[in-house]
Amino acid sequence: MDKWLRNPNVARIVALAVAVILWSVVRLDKDRSNNGAAGVVLPVSQVIYNVRVVPLYDESRYAIREMSPSEVTLRIDGRTGLTAYRVVVDLRNAGAGEHTVAPRVEGVPGGVRVAVEPASVRIVLEEKKSKEVPVRVAVRGVPADGYRIGDPVVSPERVLVTAPDSRLAEIDVVQGEISVEGADRAVKKDVRLTAYDRSGRAVDAEIAPQVVSVEVPVTLPFKNVPVRVDIGRAPPDGYAVASVVPDVREVTLFGPERRLEAIEFYAVPALDLSGMTGGGKVTVELPAPEGVERIEPDRLTVAVDIVAAVERTIGGIPLLVSGQNRDYDTRIVEPAGGFVSVRAEGAPALLERLRPEDVQAVVDVSNLPPGVHEVAVRFYLPPLIERIGPETIVRVEIAEKRGGSGSPSPAQGSRPSGSPAA
Repeated sequence: MDKWLRNPNVARIVALAVAVILWSVVRLDKDRSNNGAAGVVLPVSQVIYNVRVVPLYDESRYAIREMSPSEVTLRIDGRTGLTAYRVVVDLRNAGAGEHTVAPRVEGVPGGVRVAVEPASVRIVLEEKKSKEVPVRVAVRGVPADGYRIGDPVVSPERVLVTAPDSRLAEIDVVQGEISVEGADRAVKKDVRLTAYDRSGRAVDAEIAPQVVSVEVPVTLPFKNVPVRVDIGRAPPDGYAVASVVPDVREVTLFGPERRLEAIEFYAVPALDLSGMTGGGKVTVELPAPEGVERIEPDRLTVAVDIVAAVERTIGGIPLLVSGQNRDYDTRIVEPAGGFVSVRAEGAPALLERLRPEDVQAVVDVSNLPPGVHEVAVRFYLPPLIERIGPETIVRVEIAEKRGGSGSPSPAQGSRPSGSPAA
């Protein structure tokens, strides 16, 4: 064997065989490379399932009520596969109603065959219609403590809803939502609208405009109350106030509801007329009452008319007894008739209209023991009229009831409200 391998002819034969083998391998690789550059590709077969069908139609006039099937299967044969493609059904020249259309594959390169399964698609087109619908806004959340919300202000108040005829009839309301959670001032927001049916389910529809402007007032509770103008310091001696006319009759108070419930009127800070002898105007700042957040307006102007004062005596005023004890009889002893008179001062026009029934004369017997007592009369006069002169004193007798009932006093009544002219 060793002798055979050492033979030069054998070595030459082996070397030649190895060279032939190497040449064949290199040549085969080169041929394969040249064939690829020339575009020689083996045929391709492919199946694509669940391909969505795209309908082409006039979307401004019609809606698809039904489409069956909505997906198809593609069987592809050719030298390459599909990359960018879509399956369409063309209904651009079709009207309302039922249509059966063959689907078409777009984006198929040359040399590729595509079969669509199934070969037809059934589509029902429905005409769109429109109607105007009022906008409703649902307010969600709770405002800051003590505040309350008003009715939402919507702009525009009505919108145009477009949908297939059958769906349009189901639409009951178009609604948006806005939150006022924790708000202490008006909330303003652009709100997107949704159409709903009578059961409260959202309905697919076109809404124009889709977004509306909504503002929800958020305010403190408020109350309108009348104003009362009081005179703190009267005009100089010899003059009287003929009229006091504020330029507003009511003010608006803002604050907690419980506090507002207790306020029946607003007392304007008392006027100082001590330096006035004729007509004029007085501007008064209006502070908010205790426990009230603010007042509107915060000032008012009072027109004051001051004239020369006159005096007049008004008689025939019945006495009213207040503060009686149910276990005692109370009787006016003097004056015997139970009537008194009062000397009053004021503007001529006011005194001229003054009548006895406009004046109340009250005798207060609260906490008085049985016996005869002298009691000062308290007079209640109309505004801008003052009592002048000395006090009026009457004699009152208080005695225990006999036999469970006593004789009534000549004049009895309840103590009136207001400030007395003592």
